[in-house]
Amino acid sequence: MYSNDAGRYAERPLNWYWLFLWSIMITLAASALAYFVADQPPLIGIDDAAITRNYAENLANGHGIVYYVGGERVEGSTSFLWTLVVAGAYMATPEPELLIIAIALACTTVSVFAMLSLTAFLTLVMGLPQRVAVLATGVGLMGLPGFFFWSVFTMMELALWSAVLLVLVWRLARLVERPKPWSIGVILAAFLLPLIRPEGIAVALGLMVLAVLLMWRLPRGLTAAMIASVGAFAAVTGFRMIYFGYPVPNTFYAKVSSDRLQDMIDGAKYLFSFIGEFPFAETFLVVWALAIPWALGKLLAKRPEGADGMLMATAALAGIFAIYTVLGGDHFAYWRFFQPVTPLLPVAIALLIAWAWKMRQESLLAVPGSGILTSMLACLLWLGVSYGEYRQAR
Repeated sequence: MYSNDAGRYAERPLNWYWLFLWSIMITLAASALAYFVADQPPLIGIDDAAITRNYAENLANGHGIVYYVGGERVEGSTSFLWTLVVAGAYMATPEPELLIIAIALACTTVSVFAMLSLTAFLTLVMGLPQRVAVLATGVGLMGLPGFFFWSVFTMMELALWSAVLLVLVWRLARLVERPKPWSIGVILAAFLLPLIRPEGIAVALGLMVLAVLLMWRLPRGLTAAMIASVGAFAAVTGFRMIYFGYPVPNTFYAKVSSDRLQDMIDGAKYLFSFIGEFPFAETFLVVWALAIPWALGKLLAKRPEGADGMLMATAALAGIFAIYTVLGGDHFAYWRFFQPVTPLLPVAIALLIAWAWKMRQESLLAVPGSGILTSMLACLLWLGVSYGEYRQAR
């Protein structure tokens, strides 16, 4: 036990080492489960990943970013940075499939670590049982086989996109709750997002502007992060104009209709299918929606512990949903565009469970052992429904 900022006694904060170790264990276990439940498909990625590998292999062999040797310069892969990463894998070995999966696995571990760390931090500032919330988040993450399959085994940029995005959310949540002049994590993530996907500039700037509004000031580090993000976007756009002749990858022109209204209609269908078919999506989203009035109410208090961080996480979740709804969604299975932020979904539920656990511990009417039994039944229901639906959609 230790004394926190308010002079109250609370459990000792979890060490980052144990959070990272648990992140590795969750990632390995959940990835293996997702792979075996999906009938152990060949470790060659999906068709779009093969296209990216083609460009990356030609780049690694000195032929430039072309689909075939001697062909025209075309950016047929959406992620500029992921193409460079895969090209690096081809420079290391002519058969880099397992190396690419290892890189994706490492990125996925970072995503899991960011969510466990976000949960641990928010429970700490809210005065909730940290270990209960982190355990609940871990179980929630274990029940996301679609995320782990998309992130690890498709060989797409989703692993890198999710890792950098979730790290930015975690570090910004820390920044708005505990303001400080500099945050290297925020600067690095803000710089990388526009290099991973073109919409990364909108995500990075949107979240950082919200951070400024919540803090009512602009720290030097956040200014540097904004400059880094805009600079990265300008640099990669300039390169695209010079090298390809177009400001965004040609995959955008192929997938996004000129009829913006039709895009939004298609995107709305995409969103509603996620809410209606993803296991317990409506429950997750309702809890996150209820976090908004709670956080806004806390902002009126003298010390709004946790409110700013919750608003930051909620904005990231809502922002990703909004962006890809406007862009029209896509045809890939299991809502590929939404998968990068699905690790955020269990966090709000985990905080609610930690609060209920605390209330139960303080209640004189609590029945011994009932909390553990209820928790076990809830875990079995969550994992059973999640993997059952995933098995059908494999």
